[in-house]
Amino acid sequence: MQERVIQLEDSLALKHGLVKMRQQRITELEMEIQAKEVALKEAKENLQLSIKAMTDKALTIIEVGVKAIKEFKALDEFKSKIVEGTLVAHEFGFDACKAQVVHFFLGVNVSRFNPYLRIGGGDQPLVEALPEPILHIIELVANESVDVIALIIDAIIDMGV
Repeated sequence: MQERVIQLEDSLALKHGLVKMRQQRITELEMEIQAKEVALKEAKENLQLSIKAMTDKALTIIEVGVKAIKEFKALDEFKSKIVEGTLVAHEFGFDACKAQVVHFFLGVNVSRFNPYLRIGGGDQPLVEALPEPILHIIELVANESVDVIALIIDAIIDMGV
C-alpha cells in the first residue's frame, strides 16, 4: 500500500507541476492578450485620428476650391471667356443661318453679312441701315412665295445695301 501511496503522491506532484506550467502559460497568454488589446486600442485611436485629419483636409480642400471658383468667377477673365463662348455660339448660328439663306435663295450673295456690328471698336457701323422703301417692300412680301422673296433679296443686294 505504501507503494501505492508513493505512486499517487508522485502522480499528484506531477499533475501539480503540469498545472503550474499551464497556469504560467495561461498567465503569459493573458499578458499577450492584454498587450494586443492595448495595441488594438491604440491602432483604433490612430485610425480615428487619421480619419478625422483626412476629413478635415478634404473639407479644407473643398473650401479652398469653392473660394477659388468664386474668385475666378469674379474676374474679368472669366467674364470674357463666357462672352467669348457666347460669341462663338452666336457666330456658329449665324453661319448656319447664312448657309440656309444661300440654300433656299439661290444666287443670293451673303458675303457682306457679318455678325459683328462694329470693326475694331470704331464708331462706324459695319452694316448700313436699310432705306425706308426696302423695309416697306419686305413687309409687303412677307406673305409671298419663296421665289418672290428671293427676287426681292437679290434686288436689295444688287442695290448695294
